[in-house]
Amino acid sequence: MDLKKSPRYDLENLRSTFLQIGLVAALALSLIAFEWNTADYSSGDYYYGVEIDVPTEIVPIATVFEKEKPVLPKTVDFVIVADVSDETIEPWETFTTDLVPNSTIDVPSYDLPEDPRDDIHVFAEIMPSFPGGESALFQYLSSNIRYPQAAIDRDLEGRVYVEFVVDRSGRVTNAKVKKGIHPTLDAEALRVVESMPDWSPGIQNGEFVRVMFTIPVLFKLARY
Repeated sequence: MDLKKSPRYDLENLRSTFLQIGLVAALALSLIAFEWNTADYSSGDYYYGVEIDVPTEIVPIATVFEKEKPVLPKTVDFVIVADVSDETIEPWETFTTDLVPNSTIDVPSYDLPEDPRDDIHVFAEIMPSFPGGESALFQYLSSNIRYPQAAIDRDLEGRVYVEFVVDRSGRVTNAKVKKGIHPTLDAEALRVVESMPDWSPGIQNGEFVRVMFTIPVLFKLARY
């Protein structure tokens, strides 16, 4: 009687054979791969690291050419001396002029520029002031007036207007009667104004200036 072998039995017998063939193939491939990736470093120079590309700056080279100095021609200083041994030296000539006594010489005149501070102002940024103020001014006038006897005899009274200029130093100048009532009263009003003490000068644009004033001087008789 013949025995029949199953296919599964045949595969079991071939299993060991296939396993040996796979191992041989794997070892062969591993050896080939190792030989392929192994580099030959037995000869030549080599190094490890990272290469860095450093740009190199090119510095231009300046060429200096020295100019040749021009050759100047040589000069010789010399002095010409005249031979005057045989010459005759003439004496100095004399001149005479006629001087006219009491003669006049025309000298040109020049106009000097005017000082703007010499202008007479009617108003100023800071007006001149009498020492003690306006009330002290009229007190001074009333205390120093001398009523003329001729005016008293004629029963004269009223206001005399006197114009004057306070200069840059505060002095009272150029006083004159602007409007009078009688020569005796006019003269007395002018006298008392000219006798006033110095004022504080006026100021314009930071400079002392001349300022004009007109004040009334009152003459009044006491009535009983």
